[in-house]
Parts: sequence; structure tokens; C-alpha cells
Amino acid sequence: MPGLMLIDIDRFKKANDSFGPFVCDSLLRSVAQRLRTLARDAALIARVGGGEFALIVTDASAALSRAKSLMEFLSRSYTVEGHVISVSVSIGIACAGDVCDSASELMHAASVALHRAQNGGGAAIRQFQISMLEEIKANDALEIEFRAALATLPRDLHSASGDCQFEVHYQPQVALLDGRLNGFEALVRWRRPQRGLVSPDKFIPLAEHTGLISILGDWVIAKACFDAAQWPAPRNCPTGSRVAVNISPVQLQDGAALIASIAKALRQSGLPADRLEVELTETALAADVGDTLDKIRRMGVKLALDDFGTGYSSLSRLIHFPFSSIKIDRSFIASIDCNSRDLGQQVGEKMICAIAAMGQAFGLTTVVEGIETPEQMEIARRAGCSEMQGYLVSRAVPNADIAGLIQGIEAAAATKEPCDER
Repeated sequence: MPGLMLIDIDRFKKANDSFGPFVCDSLLRSVAQRLRTLARDAALIARVGGGEFALIVTDASAALSRAKSLMEFLSRSYTVEGHVISVSVSIGIACAGDVCDSASELMHAASVALHRAQNGGGAAIRQFQISMLEEIKANDALEIEFRAALATLPRDLHSASGDCQFEVHYQPQVALLDGRLNGFEALVRWRRPQRGLVSPDKFIPLAEHTGLISILGDWVIAKACFDAAQWPAPRNCPTGSRVAVNISPVQLQDGAALIASIAKALRQSGLPADRLEVELTETALAADVGDTLDKIRRMGVKLALDDFGTGYSSLSRLIHFPFSSIKIDRSFIASIDCNSRDLGQQVGEKMICAIAAMGQAFGLTTVVEGIETPEQMEIARRAGCSEMQGYLVSRAVPNADIAGLIQGIEAAAATKEPCDER
């Protein structure tokens, strides 16, 4: 039974921009030559566009092993027009008979498999499965519903809209030393009609991919500022607790629009700028965003580096960007078994201690995410972290529950003996 392999040079457009079309045309000829060398028995080898090639094999059962050999051979360095170029390839495989009754269906199936290989970052091989088509259909349906849901966002935050499918919930952040309430993190929720809550892990990437994240993100900023301006002030903080809002790297790419959105939200809500905190992940800092962050900081808004320790962490990021706090990713505390004293336990604690010490050295607040047990809280406190966030204090709650939550946290803090700061 025949099979089709689609082979694509990963990030070929970037190579074309870097080396120019003349060099990359020579690169394509070198790739084609290697394909002919290793796949002499192929029924057809063709370039189908860009850096993509098609290979028809007569024995589909051997396609996977053939693809592994091709990936290894094609990914070796090339010397082209005086340049040494290293590339990787992604490969999608489809076999005749996999609901592929025609050449066009076979091509479509291989293309779906290729895209799946590339979605994971490239340099991968994927064989077509029916579930891939089902997932595409489900994602298409989700996108249609998401676009419709955005139309329900209320323009006037002063008037409640029963049609709005999006909600903002808030999770508290409390001091580790004495349990006092310092702020909340705003977390957007999408409640699909008849289907319930959709995980942000599904709809946030969808919003970024479709370019709709700015519409949703602007509304979340405005809603968080509007809600926070109405909260009762905790006794320990008469000026009111802060609210932290996550900003997508896609939003950050248009710095002028983001700054305008923040300024508008502060102006219309009346929330003091120093009560708003913008949270960014380390991946957002890969682009040239220093000027945007400086302007946000000059507005009086605080900046937090989220998921610290899981990306390309470096001291230069803390030196060159005006952050006021760093959030230690929940994976660090979750990996620690509080009932174990093995080497992994000690390394986990040392990592948290090191990040906390670094935060103290730079004068930054350190917030540990994912605290669920008293033992984890004690580890974070002993490590020298400033604040904690997690289910041990509270889940994220709707705005209507904030006043009661503040009272509960204050009552718990009043009965707690302050810890020695060591």
C-alpha cells in the first residue's frame, strides 16, 4: 500500500530572510540531492512549495523507519555558497486507506500530520490518525464559538450584562510572615452555554493565534481595574489591595495600544496606578519591549515577572527591566514531597531559596504560586519568600465573593502569630 511523506524545512522563511533567496535556492537544491540519494526507490520526489517536499513510497509500512533516516540525513549541516547552514525538518506521513480514497485526501492527511509535527516546535515526525481530523473540527468549532462569545463583551462595565460569557475571577496573594492580604491576581474564565467553563489553556492560545487576544485582554484590564476600585480596603492597607493582570506576549507586541488600554482603564475606573500590576512571562521579553515596559512603569503601574524559573531566566532581565516582583512557578513547590528528605527534595528547596535570595538582592517581592498545604507554606516561608498564592488560602473567586473573602483572610491573619523573619 503506497504512502505519502511531506517533508518541510523548519523555519525556512527565517533562513530565507537571513541568507537571501540566492543562498536558500542553493540550499533547496542540496536538500533535494540528499533526498534523491537516500530515497532512490521512491515512486516520486517533488518540491511542492517553499521548503516543502513530497515523497511517495510504495510500501507505507516502512514509511516511519524511512522518515527517521531522512530526518537524520537531511538535518546535517550544509555548506552552501560559503555559508554553513544547519536546518531541521518536520515530516508528516499518511497512508492510502487511512480514509484517503483519493490523491487529494492523501495529500490533505499528510499535510495535517505535518502541521501536527510543526506545532510541537518542529524537528518531529507524525503519522496521520483520524483523531487529528476530529481535533481540527473541534478546534474550528471552538474558534467559531469564541468569536461569537467576544461579541457578548459589555462595552459599559457599569451595567451588568447577563449575556456576557466571560468572567474575571480573583485569587488572593498573602504575606507569608503574617498572613495579611496584599493583592489579587485576575484570571479570566469563559463559560460556554450548555458546556460550562473552558480551560484558559485552550482559549488563550486560540485568542493569541487568531489575533483576538487584544480584544479580550483590553476587556480584562478594564474589568479588573473597575472591580478593584470598588473593593473594600483591607485593614492593613487603607489605600486598597493591588490587582495583577496577565498580559500576553502578543498584546505586548503593540506597545502603544497596550499603554493606551491601561491608561483608559485606570482613568475610567479611578483606580490608582500603583494598585495595578502587570504580569509578564519570560517569553514576552524575547522581543524588544524595554521601551514599552519603561512607559508602563512610569505610569506608576507595577510590573511582575510571572512563571520565573521556567523560561530563559537570567539576571540581565531583572537588571534591565523595571520589575517590582517575581512569581516563582508552581512547578517548583509541586515537585517537593514534604514527607521526603531525599536529594530531590533538598534540590527543590534550594532552588526556591536561591530565587528568593536573588529577589531580596534586587529588592523584589517574591510570590510562590501553587501553595496547597501548610507544609509547602512553611517551606516557602523558610526559604525567605515574601508572599504566597494557592488553594491553601483560596481558589480564584468571582468578584461578588471578594468582600467576604477579604473579611475571612483578615480574620485568619488576626489569629495568627507573626513569624520571625529569617
